[in-house]
Amino acid sequence: MIQIQSSTTDKTSGLQIRKTRVFEDLKIYVNLNLKTWCIIFGVVSSSLISFSLGLVARFVFWPVFVEFSFERNCAQTQCDSIENGSLPLVDDSSLKRRTSVTKIGKQEARTLNSTQINERSIVYQPFHHYETLVHPAMISHPNPRRVAIIGRETGLKLREVLKHSTVEEVKLFYDNSLPSEWSDCSNIEIDDAFSPSSESCFEDSRVYFTQRFSNPRAWFQENAGIDEEEETKANEDFDVIVMDIDIKDLDAEFIEDIHNSLDEDSGILVAHLGMTPTGQELVDPAAHFKQMLEQTGFESIHVFDDENSISSPRSYIVAFVDFEARKYWYQSEADIELLLHQRIHKMRSNEPTLLYFDGPTMVSYQSPPKIYERVYCRDPAHDEECSEYTGFDPSIVNIPLTDIQVRNSSLGEQAGRGLFALKTLPSNSPIGMEEHSKNFFVSPSTWDIIECTFDWLGEKGITVAVSEIGGLEAFIDGYGFASRLLGEKSWSIDSGILEFMNHGCNGTANYGYHSSLTEWNADTNTVPEELDTTDSPYNIVFDRHLRQVFDSGDYTIRNIAEGEEIFSNYLDYSGEVEFWEHEVLTLRGQCAGEAYGTITEYEMTKKKDHVSTFE
Repeated sequence: MIQIQSSTTDKTSGLQIRKTRVFEDLKIYVNLNLKTWCIIFGVVSSSLISFSLGLVARFVFWPVFVEFSFERNCAQTQCDSIENGSLPLVDDSSLKRRTSVTKIGKQEARTLNSTQINERSIVYQPFHHYETLVHPAMISHPNPRRVAIIGRETGLKLREVLKHSTVEEVKLFYDNSLPSEWSDCSNIEIDDAFSPSSESCFEDSRVYFTQRFSNPRAWFQENAGIDEEEETKANEDFDVIVMDIDIKDLDAEFIEDIHNSLDEDSGILVAHLGMTPTGQELVDPAAHFKQMLEQTGFESIHVFDDENSISSPRSYIVAFVDFEARKYWYQSEADIELLLHQRIHKMRSNEPTLLYFDGPTMVSYQSPPKIYERVYCRDPAHDEECSEYTGFDPSIVNIPLTDIQVRNSSLGEQAGRGLFALKTLPSNSPIGMEEHSKNFFVSPSTWDIIECTFDWLGEKGITVAVSEIGGLEAFIDGYGFASRLLGEKSWSIDSGILEFMNHGCNGTANYGYHSSLTEWNADTNTVPEELDTTDSPYNIVFDRHLRQVFDSGDYTIRNIAEGEEIFSNYLDYSGEVEFWEHEVLTLRGQCAGEAYGTITEYEMTKKKDHVSTFE
């Protein structure tokens, strides 16, 4: 019994010892693995963080660093000061070996040769920025001959300007601080008379750069002066001024001198605004600059941006001295492509002359970025246009076209057809709003072609064709509404029965706007201020929603009873200064029963011609 007890005790104690050892081993193993896993987790976490930071540095900070600081280093190491009124040309041999060592890394720079630097420059040189800055303004001028360039890095801007065959003179203000390869015009098929032997754009005979131009503020102040004896401007007028400097450094006096140095009929200023806003801003970062442009006399101002930037989108602004010149800003894609084909020099290497800019790109610039509209509409002063043209209010009752009918006008035979209500129409309601997007649109260039063709056929005596073209012209003029929002007369014509709505004589209009203006109280010599489309040089809501501005905004002024004819006030759509007197007098004649409407007159003429032919 004792032995058995002893044996059992020994076994039990041995088992406990073994269990204790197992637990101790397991504890050591677990502790060891915890440390190992902690080390592994730390290494992996560090690697992931380093990799993420590397990606950010590579694709965000590195391109910006190279693009913006490369030229600054170049300016410090390569570009000499302006002396003796001569242009500081960059020495190629020293430049290719003394580029920004700190920007591309010392180790990499030690093994980087000239060819590799040239290849790297092709990747990082911001051609898209300079194409976007220069060509929209140049192509928006009918014949840009004299150009001024203000700002640093003039070489790339000059290169883009000289691609236009119309250019006769370029004045440069400030110095050049980019590699000479970036101002190399040797591949552009420029007339040898301008640059017979030099590869540099700066040695083109049309380019002027003297020490006087190193202070643009003083030069433009002197240039914009008035000859007191002659009481006229004693300056040089530029067609286009390209400005690429920080707009925060500008003041109203300098902008006024810039304005007075531009051609008064078609002069254009284009400037770089910097990075496009994020949309979180409470106010437009460039609002003060735009205000200065308006106050100094620019009559049409447009903002556009470029998304090709290797960092974030950049914004630009183009300002026209004369409102009518904006018609070139709103050219069609086909017109722009034709101009580029006629103007832009080809490359000797048969490569594309323009890498980023073409007709479709220019058309995309005609509609400003939505981000600017968001910031613009945060200002309570713009509530009216922002609520009117940034969408349709679903709470407003839309009157369907089935609630109206076409029949002979109650005004008499001379008025032709008219629109009548089939049921009572509620006040403050649009009619057929769903049809507005289907309206015909006649652009200024199309209208010009129609008029020119009509005149040419008349001169040639081709009467049959004159009659047909005359019918098209009468249709547009009789049923359409003219606007000058595109710089010249354009037309919008209702595609449905709304085109038959007649003019309400003597203030009887019941559809359109609440206006006290009538054909009898209108001053034939002065267009009312509310109809003048040139009084707002910068309205980003209108610029973004031009077709909606053309085709919407009309409402029933009061309740319209069943069977009542619907009238609008034609004067509300007549803002053409040149034809204002004619429009007023024509409506007076029609309302007095002494004249016919355009369509009725055309139909009567056609009927008369048909009877004469038959007889």
